[in-house]
Amino acid sequence: MQETADRRDIVVKGAARMATRSDFDRFDLLLTMDDFNLSELQSIAPDEQLAKKIHPFCEYLTEHENREVPDPYFGGSGGFDLVLDLLEDGCRSLLASISEQLSKH
Repeated sequence: MQETADRRDIVVKGAARMATRSDFDRFDLLLTMDDFNLSELQSIAPDEQLAKKIHPFCEYLTEHENREVPDPYFGGSGGFDLVLDLLEDGCRSLLASISEQLSKH
């Protein structure tokens, strides 16, 4: 993934971690990449109201019809490019959505 991101001049930093119940208090939006992550996050939601913070990332896709962001390791030589295509697509829409919400407040 790092090599594919480097070719697109995308800087990748940070580290993955497991979501926790406290994330529901700390964050306004919790994004999932696939149905398994969605189910797992829903199972630890403290209540129904906080569970509304969970959204599949693919809800933000405008140029692709994927329901999930696939694991790039199983996508052959183009798997990493597909994942970055999906992320770039969804992030544009996500940023627009957040900007719109902020302008209303």
